[in-house]
Amino acid sequence: MSFQLMNLELRAGKQRTDALKNLALRTNLDEISSLTTLLVQTDKFGTSMADALRVYSESYRTQRYQRAEEIAANCPSKWSFRCCYASSIPFSCYLRPGGDQHLSRAH
Repeated sequence: MSFQLMNLELRAGKQRTDALKNLALRTNLDEISSLTTLLVQTDKFGTSMADALRVYSESYRTQRYQRAEEIAANCPSKWSFRCCYASSIPFSCYLRPGGDQHLSRAH
């Protein structure tokens, strides 16, 4: 929806830099804000947009990868208790009186 509004602004004659800044304000996302800043600077200084987008995508990919690694590093401490608890429930059902009969009826 925000990109459609930006496109409508451009068609109505608004400057590209203003439309991109409005896009960043509407979305209120850091990723979109940094992308629009990159596009405005590329347009302002006349540098290659393809090269700028390649560098931006590589740095953004690195950020996502690092964020995923941080989340993965925190998972063992958060999930160890839950996994131990969840795996002990079927075992405790088997140990209760009549638990082995339940297993034999299943076959």
